[in-house]
Amino acid sequence: MEAITSPLEAVRSLYAARPAGAAGDDCGVRERFAGLMDDPAFAAQVPVLTEETADLLPNQCLVRYRGMVADMLNPEYYVGEFRRADGSWATAKYADQLDEAVPEGAETRIAERRPLLLVPVPAESPWAAAPRAAAARASLAAVAGAGAAGAAGAGKRARDGEVPAAANGAAAQEEDVSMGVSMTVSDATGQTTTADDGDSGASRARRAAAAGPQEVASGGGGSAAAPGADLPAGCCMAYLYDDREVKLNDIVEVVGVLSRVPELAAAHMQQQEGGQASSMLLDDILASHLPTSKAPRLHAILLSAVRAEVEAAAPAMPAVAEARARALGFLSQVLGGDDVAAEYLLLQLVARVHHRTAESAVGTLALNLVAEANSPAAAAQQQQPRQQLSQLGAALAAALAALAPRCLALPLSVPALNARPWWPRRDLNTQRLVGGPLQLAANTQVLLDETVLATGTLNEVGLRNLAALQHLMRAQKVAYDFEFFSLEQPADAPVTILSLGKSLLKDTVGVALPLRPTAPLADAAAVASAAGGANLAPLRAYLAAARTLDFSIAPDMEQFLQQELAGARQKDSGVNEQTFHTWMNLARLLALSHGESGLTRERWAGMRALEAARSARLAPQAAA
Repeated sequence: MEAITSPLEAVRSLYAARPAGAAGDDCGVRERFAGLMDDPAFAAQVPVLTEETADLLPNQCLVRYRGMVADMLNPEYYVGEFRRADGSWATAKYADQLDEAVPEGAETRIAERRPLLLVPVPAESPWAAAPRAAAARASLAAVAGAGAAGAAGAGKRARDGEVPAAANGAAAQEEDVSMGVSMTVSDATGQTTTADDGDSGASRARRAAAAGPQEVASGGGGSAAAPGADLPAGCCMAYLYDDREVKLNDIVEVVGVLSRVPELAAAHMQQQEGGQASSMLLDDILASHLPTSKAPRLHAILLSAVRAEVEAAAPAMPAVAEARARALGFLSQVLGGDDVAAEYLLLQLVARVHHRTAESAVGTLALNLVAEANSPAAAAQQQQPRQQLSQLGAALAAALAALAPRCLALPLSVPALNARPWWPRRDLNTQRLVGGPLQLAANTQVLLDETVLATGTLNEVGLRNLAALQHLMRAQKVAYDFEFFSLEQPADAPVTILSLGKSLLKDTVGVALPLRPTAPLADAAAVASAAGGANLAPLRAYLAAARTLDFSIAPDMEQFLQQELAGARQKDSGVNEQTFHTWMNLARLLALSHGESGLTRERWAGMRALEAARSARLAPQAAA
């Protein structure tokens, strides 16, 4: 239990036990805490940091956090160790402040840490998020007794005349390197922290009560935007102390020490209210160090990437057959009994990028479900608000979210496209990445509802949003805007478009399928009710296992496919390399959806039957 309520004591005891003069290792800290976390009983007691629990956790306790890497800031330099007066070495890792004073003129060792901005996983489906939210509430029991005292002592400052050891990176280059984050801010502002530090829940409540209604609605704090106003609720800053590989948009799980620094909130408040003169040093510090009430600081001891939603082998064939049939039935019900469309939508749910070329990503589909202008599917859209998802769009979004761990649904209306950038971009004032809807973790289903599109004019932002969508569909990449250059980031997000007639994004559509419902289309409420009343866990496990299967093509099948291509070209001169690429992708996905890791003639024939049914629907459109 002490490892949870006082993890820094465990860290310092391990450092104290190392040989005199030794440096450059973590003294078994990661090994010690990894061993503790391997015990399910201990891991269940480690409190979970969320938006809901943030104000209830004591300062400097051990916490867990799961989120997506939304930004990777410049490395910071800090005082990693200092020599005490008795000649022993003390560590300053995993903390912003220390209880003991750094002796004047003490020998120090400078170290580096990497700040990561972590945010709650975007577009996460409710069924995937709910268990973790329940676990977060339950985990508070382990620190209930220490909570009030810890919260009251959050962000403890050094005693008068003392200098905390952990130094902010920006200040370390211009100020004394032994200056801590809190003291850096105090020194730069020329003021000390008052009793109302601005970083507690009570302080924020007092400011909200004192602000007028209009001020609260707009964010308060005068004309300047509130610090961190662009960040989602529940984010945190995680500090990495080793060289483990982390990539942008990775989903990670962090175990580390929670740290609050009230001086940061106080300095931000004073800057917003014009309480002190601005300086380049202060601006740089505050830009990269948000109030810990907005983005708590988490000093990472353990960090692991969440590579798969379900760690399981492919289910046995009977289980696959049953789960596949249930998934198809669920999707077909949403689509008004259109079994062919349900098949193609099922393939979207198992699609992923398994190979990349310079120009494209192999493995995903850009699927266009077309509701023709005179069809029942189109008639159902006419009464819907044009700024929101249509009835069918909301139903499809609910169905995808019921089966996939993440689903992003975007209405392609002119107001929505013009409103704001959907691509991430660097804010040169804060030196942080401002996320957009298209900054997504892998395995996110994207639904674009084009049926709400009405007459209007797209501005520059709207046109760039369309271009970003086309690039995502064509290459599974998103260009991040750094003002003077763009940096493309890989994505893995199958895109489904719902349109009336030909899609606005037709040039990047891989598979277009007119809908042919034989029963009334479902609405979002009906889909949610059906999902809530059914046990969908086996279906979700089946889809996750099918999606992560390795796939290969046997040599005899390669020869068969060459013959198939030659024969198809003889029968139809319109069959080209792109057609064969689409067929291969569909056949691979069809095999995966059956729980098979290799292509067979049976699945190839099944794919050709699906494509024949789709071509029959497209023929009347081509004739018209």
